[in-house]
Amino acid sequence: MKRIILNTLFFILPLSSFAWGEEGHRMIALIAYDLLTPETKQKVLQDLKHHEFYQTHFVNLMTTSISSTDQEKKNKWLFSHIAQWPDYIKHAPGFPNNRKFKDWHYINEPLYLTPADETYFNNRPPTNLTRYSEGMIVKDKWNVSQAYEYNLHILETDTTKKHRAEALCWLFHLLGDIHQPLHSAALFSNPLFKTGDAGGNLIKVERVPKENMHSYWDNVVEPRHESGTNRFDEILVAYGVYLSGSYEEAGKEAATHLAFETWIGESRNLALSSIYIQPVRTALIAAHEQPPPIFDAPLTVSIGIAEADAFKAHAEEVAHIRIAEAGFRLAKLLEMLYAN
Repeated sequence: MKRIILNTLFFILPLSSFAWGEEGHRMIALIAYDLLTPETKQKVLQDLKHHEFYQTHFVNLMTTSISSTDQEKKNKWLFSHIAQWPDYIKHAPGFPNNRKFKDWHYINEPLYLTPADETYFNNRPPTNLTRYSEGMIVKDKWNVSQAYEYNLHILETDTTKKHRAEALCWLFHLLGDIHQPLHSAALFSNPLFKTGDAGGNLIKVERVPKENMHSYWDNVVEPRHESGTNRFDEILVAYGVYLSGSYEEAGKEAATHLAFETWIGESRNLALSSIYIQPVRTALIAAHEQPPPIFDAPLTVSIGIAEADAFKAHAEEVAHIRIAEAGFRLAKLLEMLYAN
């Protein structure tokens, strides 16, 4: 693993940035669940029953502790699994590869390491920045913006029950994904990242957990796991914090802004201000002569202890804010879609 060390002075991080895996997606869905009217909840769950894989990818995945419990808890599990399903199918046995749509989860809005890099790429980096599903790009190569627009259109216009059920899963999931900054942006630089850093997958920051920056952000909101406890029960306890206080205020404000383009812009700005921070950028500039990194060997940079601690504390708080914003936005969107 390549390594460049740079000690920098302590700095104050600006408020903004976040990310999540299964727990984050489930909590976003559960926030929305609590905010929805009983009628809308039932309409969503009724649509889900028409999913092509409802029995095998939903009902059969319930643990005994969930399937044997009361209906409300089962409903919450099913509702939260709607958001998780597009990640689940990446490794689901027998699920066709041409329907996994792995590129749908992100867009690489360009950020540049230096002004010289911006000039080099001439604001035309080698990545798909198309916003709409119509065009020359094949379906399995769409970005998150194209995929969201496509699935939203299905829910607005298509009456085919099977199509609506799958589009519902993608809508839940992609809304959550775009609230993660590293699903919205990538760092471009010549020669280190000529095709981008894959949303932080090619950079590892020492003193920050996980194998790369993207993985760290995807897991920063995981609830603390206690031995002998059920993981879903922990999620049920954890998500309640987003429905009161400052997180509720942030969520209510966010729900007044429902344009997907706005969400992309928010996340891109957060990536710039809270992830590709100056100490990291300075270290990367110093590493310019290193061979370009690859997925199995990301470029490792080092920042000071105080900086790393501030980076992690800030990441956790902003992640919580973004989880709340996504949950409130999902609820608002679903109420609009199922209003008639």
